[in-house]
Amino acid sequence: MEIIGIIFLLGAALVLVVLPIVNAIHMSEGRRTTKSLVDRVELLAAEVQSLRKRLDAAAPGLPSSAEPGPKPRAETEEPGATRREKPPQPQDFPQDATTPPQPADEVTTPSTPSIPEEELISGMIAKAPAALEEKPQGPPPIPPSIPPIPPRTTQPPGPRKPAIQWETFVGAKLIMWLGGLLLFLTAAYFVKYSIEKDMIPPEVRVTLGFLLGIGLVVGGFALKRKAYEAASQTFCATGIVILYAVTFACRSAYHFAAFTPGMTFALMALITTSAFLLAVRMNALVVAVLGMVGGFLTPVLLSTGVDNPLGLFGYVALLNVGLIAVALARPWGFLVALAAAGTGLMELGWAERYLNVEKLSVALWTHIGFNALFFFAAEAARRRGRSSHWWIGASAGLALLAQTTALALGVDRAMGSHIGLLGSIAIAGDLCLLGLTLRFRGVWWGQPAGGLLIHLFFATWMSRHLTEPLLYWALGGVLLVALIHGSFPLLMLRVQPESRVPNWAHAFPPAALLLLLLPIFKLPTAPILVWPVIFAIDLIAVGFTILTRSLLSLLSVLLITGVVAISWIFSVPAQAGETSVLLLIIGAIAVVFVFAGMFALRKLASASGSATGSSPGNALGGQLSDEELRAQLPALTALMPFVLLILVVSRMPLPNPSPVFALAMALIVLLLSVARAFAQNALPLIALGCVVALQMVWHQKWFHADISPLISLGWLLAFSGLILAYPFASRAQCMNTSKPWAAAALALPAHFYLIYRSIDVAWPNSMMGLVPAVLSLPMLVSALQAARWFASANPRRNAVLAWLGGSALFFITLIFPIQFERQWITVSWALEGAALCWMFRRLPHPGVRWTGLGLLAVTMVRLTINPAVLEYHPRSGTAIFNWYLYTYGCAIASFFLAAHWLAPPRDRVGGRSCLPLLRGAGGLLLFLLVNIEIADYFSAVGERSLTFQFGGNFARDMSYTIAWGVFALGLVSVGIAWKTKGARYSGLTLLGITLLKLFLHDLGQLPQLYRIGALAGVAVAAILASILYQKFVASEESSDKASPPSAP
Repeated sequence: MEIIGIIFLLGAALVLVVLPIVNAIHMSEGRRTTKSLVDRVELLAAEVQSLRKRLDAAAPGLPSSAEPGPKPRAETEEPGATRREKPPQPQDFPQDATTPPQPADEVTTPSTPSIPEEELISGMIAKAPAALEEKPQGPPPIPPSIPPIPPRTTQPPGPRKPAIQWETFVGAKLIMWLGGLLLFLTAAYFVKYSIEKDMIPPEVRVTLGFLLGIGLVVGGFALKRKAYEAASQTFCATGIVILYAVTFACRSAYHFAAFTPGMTFALMALITTSAFLLAVRMNALVVAVLGMVGGFLTPVLLSTGVDNPLGLFGYVALLNVGLIAVALARPWGFLVALAAAGTGLMELGWAERYLNVEKLSVALWTHIGFNALFFFAAEAARRRGRSSHWWIGASAGLALLAQTTALALGVDRAMGSHIGLLGSIAIAGDLCLLGLTLRFRGVWWGQPAGGLLIHLFFATWMSRHLTEPLLYWALGGVLLVALIHGSFPLLMLRVQPESRVPNWAHAFPPAALLLLLLPIFKLPTAPILVWPVIFAIDLIAVGFTILTRSLLSLLSVLLITGVVAISWIFSVPAQAGETSVLLLIIGAIAVVFVFAGMFALRKLASASGSATGSSPGNALGGQLSDEELRAQLPALTALMPFVLLILVVSRMPLPNPSPVFALAMALIVLLLSVARAFAQNALPLIALGCVVALQMVWHQKWFHADISPLISLGWLLAFSGLILAYPFASRAQCMNTSKPWAAAALALPAHFYLIYRSIDVAWPNSMMGLVPAVLSLPMLVSALQAARWFASANPRRNAVLAWLGGSALFFITLIFPIQFERQWITVSWALEGAALCWMFRRLPHPGVRWTGLGLLAVTMVRLTINPAVLEYHPRSGTAIFNWYLYTYGCAIASFFLAAHWLAPPRDRVGGRSCLPLLRGAGGLLLFLLVNIEIADYFSAVGERSLTFQFGGNFARDMSYTIAWGVFALGLVSVGIAWKTKGARYSGLTLLGITLLKLFLHDLGQLPQLYRIGALAGVAVAAILASILYQKFVASEESSDKASPPSAP
């Protein structure tokens, strides 16, 4: 009885509610029909009135109701008769489409063709005057022509947009929609109330629910005419929602045996399909919207508190499929965005209430499934031409939700141990964003957003949860992410060939390497397992470099790999047993970067050679013309392993350097092989600098005379000999460049300090000058061999011979300061400087001349402003022919010989001649020698220091005066002979100083005899100088003045 009563109440409610609504709809339809008919009548009346006004304006003299005249005769043309003017044609008058047809039987002419009914009015106007004025006598007069009415110039106003009828919208649509929603809520809460109070058995509840839902759908579809659009769509939407709710309750709430998972799925699929068909068939957006809202509210309203993720998310997926299908059939893309938002809320709500460690796999497959669903939905919309920001935003929103969910769960202590599941969720979202970037041209932000979140996820997780058992998962995830983002530009260029690789894409391989710093810092012992992953990422960067034709990524990876290696070296305990592992890793780094870098350079060179007409960067977004990066790559690849070896030497105990030096030797051989194969001519110089720095660090920290000095010396000579022999062994590759020859020339000089120190500490002796003497021999042989190989016309000949010869002279120069001391150093440098000036005649390289002049300048400084030169030896018993004579004499001869050998045009240094300086320096040294010999002659035997004194010794003062006068006379003579004003002016100046000394000092200090000698000597010098001036200089000047000027 209760069931019958409830059914009766529901039927009464339907009758009392539905029938008034239907009646109101019919009344509204009648009112609208009446109003439309009235508007139509008014429009027709206005058109008739407009037509009458136009007729009056076209024929002002025509009566409103013209009587029909007699029927005109047939017109015949006679000779000489005047032809009647053709009446205006109907098209001369603008016609109104709404003008009713007029009678056309009043005026007819046999010659006039038939005229349509809507044009007869204008024909009547044209012929009526002729019919009224026609006379039987003579030809009829020509009727006056009526000018055509000009067309209107103003454009008719366009149709105005209909104003929103708020009353109609609220009364006919909004209230109907709210009523449908309230009806659904009424049914839902009634069912819930009946469940709580156990008023109705479950079977009856379900039956009533199905009947109500089906009844609303059928009733709405029956009212699908235009007049009942709002009610029809509302009823259908409410019915669909009720059917969803009842079906969901049968499986999740009542657990009916008939509603198996397959049966429930099939029934919900049928409901979804019905909703889809109704929305598309009826063009009913409200059906789709209300169906979607009710569909997402159903699990919430009928929640039983028991977790059923398969049923819940299967239901949500089915609901999304229906909404996607509707959006594909109709231009309602926002439905997809709303569906994605509802799906995300359902996922968050379920995760907040039920997610735990055991259900992480459910979260994983849920995110993967929904990301795949909405991504393929966006792809389907793109192919059907319905793609919009709604579709892209829906898919991207769920992808970002997956990544942020993984990031949030990665912070949790309990969840963090399941890196496989969390990482899969984050990678799934990243892949979805990459897919959107790949398929949709405007989604450029997909890769940076996904890449940033995935790297942030791994950084956060490793900083909190990384342990040694989980290290494999972390390394695998980082490698997978690096592989995905490293290969993505290749896919991008294949799918979108016209696209460019953005600059921020270079940041992903270095970012993956930075993540590998976390295991090194976090774990107690530095894991060696990070290195295979590092090398794999490095190879990915090489491929990325070749793809983008830009070395920025490879250089960044190289630097960061070095940073990781340095961190790893400092984290390894400083024990002898760890050295072999370190050396193995450093060797692998060298091999990977040297060969990979050279391979990338060769690929880039071949790509640039094959490119014609346009820059490759136009297609690939790279920087092909970035020559600075290309020049730095070989240097960095060679420098990095040696920097790491230096760190190993500085940290690890290495009394025996053979393991480290053996690896360094292998690296040198590798670099020289690469230099030969890839024409990288600067690599020998870089290798030399690196190996010298490595050996200096080891010598400074570990070298000792008691610990294998012979081994150290052997390695020094081996490194030097290898680099010295390289250009000779690769002569064909080195004939057009001087860099390998420069490295060969610098090999022994760069190692000289270490070689000399090893011998001096281990085997001290008094013949250490033999060391540079022996080392000069291979350099001399090398210079001679190079002189035979290089032809005179070769532009590199002078540079190569200058390097090798300069190296030999370097060792020859060192023989004297090492083996000898004091004045012998000065003598050797003076002679070497003169020898280099002579060599410049045979080898005109600027470096040779600069070196020779530099040695002469050092000689000048040591012999003039160095006071220690006067204290080298005590006063000997031999006057004049002493060490001052040969020391200063060799220097003076070197300066004058250098001036002779650097005669024009070889004298130009920096745009000016160096001859005045050389001759002036030689003259100054000669003047100093004269004074030194005088001071030495009058010094006491055994006196330690030589001093210059004026006074106290009459013979010495007279000697100074006479010597100065004679020297001044010599300067004047030389100046006159060589026609050098500088020498003449210097002689006159010195003669003036001598006269001042004579008058101011000697006349008052010297006794009679010495005074006479000084006066006589200076007088003779002055007279002779004057005679020379009068004879040569003054006569030449007077003859120049007397000679007439030459004709212009």
